[in-house]
Amino acid sequence: MIHNKFKELNIYEIESIIKKIKQLGIQYIYLQGGEPTSRKDIVPIMELMLKHNLKPTLITNGSLLNKELIDFIKDRDINLAITILTLDSKKHYILTGNKTLNRTLQFIESLRYVEHKVNWSITTTITKISITATGRVAL
Repeated sequence: MIHNKFKELNIYEIESIIKKIKQLGIQYIYLQGGEPTSRKDIVPIMELMLKHNLKPTLITNGSLLNKELIDFIKDRDINLAITILTLDSKKHYILTGNKTLNRTLQFIESLRYVEHKVNWSITTTITKISITATGRVAL
């Protein structure tokens, strides 16, 4: 069994950091790394950021997005970026270790019909795996 040697910050520790970030004059903050939507307290974390006038951008692979989270984000000053590394399901599995590409793409398609306040985007990272033999990105 693999154990995570790093303890996640609790909501009080996060609020303390948010206050320090705000004192530095920072206005924008990116929630990314690992999968931020795997945190059960992601909504309260974003609420704290908004309370302290920070503008969060949630960067996610989209695998754990759901209607409730989208309903929370859509009416608030929160940007959403969904990372798609490739549209090839085999390459997607090699790059991510998960088989959620089709579900993520279906969810992205459903977002077309959701009215929202701020920017929603797709992000990608170009890798040797996502480049085709012709030198084009396999998107």
